[in-house]
Amino acid sequence: MIPYDYDLAVIGAGAAGMMAAVTAARKKANVLLLEKNDRVGKKLLSTGNGKCNFTNRSQDISCYHTECPDFLPVVLSNFTMEDTLRFFESIGISPYEKNGYFYPRSEQAASVSEAFFIELKHLGVTILTGQKNCEIKKQDLGFLICSGKKKWKVNKVILACGSKASRISGSDGSGYLLAERFGHTILPVVPALAALHTRNEAIKNIAGVRCQGRITLLALPARGKEQTLAKAEGELQFTKYGISGIPVFQVSRFASYALRKQQKVTAELDFFPEYSVEEWEQYIHQRKKNLKERRSEELFLGLLPEKLNFFLMEQAGILPKQKESERSGIDWQTWCRRMKQFRLPISGVNSFEEAQVCAGGVDLRELSSQMESKKVKGLYFAGEMVDVDGNCGGYNLQWAWSSGYVAGNAAAGDGDT
Repeated sequence: MIPYDYDLAVIGAGAAGMMAAVTAARKKANVLLLEKNDRVGKKLLSTGNGKCNFTNRSQDISCYHTECPDFLPVVLSNFTMEDTLRFFESIGISPYEKNGYFYPRSEQAASVSEAFFIELKHLGVTILTGQKNCEIKKQDLGFLICSGKKKWKVNKVILACGSKASRISGSDGSGYLLAERFGHTILPVVPALAALHTRNEAIKNIAGVRCQGRITLLALPARGKEQTLAKAEGELQFTKYGISGIPVFQVSRFASYALRKQQKVTAELDFFPEYSVEEWEQYIHQRKKNLKERRSEELFLGLLPEKLNFFLMEQAGILPKQKESERSGIDWQTWCRRMKQFRLPISGVNSFEEAQVCAGGVDLRELSSQMESKKVKGLYFAGEMVDVDGNCGGYNLQWAWSSGYVAGNAAAGDGDT
């Protein structure tokens, strides 16, 4: 029998890595968990605005994105949302549901990180933090891991190193380099769940304004017609450089890829998505009729936040104190469409450091359904470093739990999940 130091080494103690380590240790595997930060679960502390939205009741496959969509149901069905809730109860975290979003009842992400740490210690997992420059070499039997002057011989390895997203977690994409050294393909990695930048400099005049609406992301290739890439509704937020908010985050991955292809990208904002264009035109016509004695700023009072109202009026050439008799030259149809189809040219996406996650990563076509490499036996992957990214709402963490469980279960020797 080969004298391994450990049955399994997990590289990365984020959400996926901790889940993989706990799962394998519960299967009686002797596990080494290496983390480059000074503590485990560091990125978890910022999730859900510090409340840790760790899964979502709605698990439609459309909430996840990858170049290999057929891969997702296999992994997600092996560790479902219900499994996640049971697992969290097993480590002492009582789930709390709000509008389909699940949080720890404490509403503190630190509770989740601490509960994982306690469980890891209870299971006897060896945890080493501050391991920033790990090297991994495949040997005839197992792997040799080197970190500084320390070396370990292990039977199997799970790479759960995260992506390049989030300055909080210190993610630097080093896991991609490890994967490439083992012959894996890295699909283009771009920021996702991030704010968008616009070339319309006047947008800085409404920085801080929030309102409900819909964003439609459009792209114009060098040749061809403009295409709709994605849509999302919710609270839009204006910044000094562009637009933010959850709907913007949901479509940002598509903007990243389109801009990478040097396509012309446009965000079309609909401030009244509950109306069709025709219905909205009729509504404004009736409002003008009912409030015909009102000045411009009074006519539009209450439709949108005041600063946004004035901004859109200015963009349409409507002066604030104009009376009905002074507004005869206004193209009302154009004004109505501006409130339904306000277009902003998109020039960029927030950086990796500002993004919540990345899109792209290790090509799933090079992995088995057990998250094992098809190129290197005994090498597994989990979490964000593979080509899967989810919408806001707990989906990226659900992927971390599911992929971490499947990899940890398989690496521990039980491939039948």
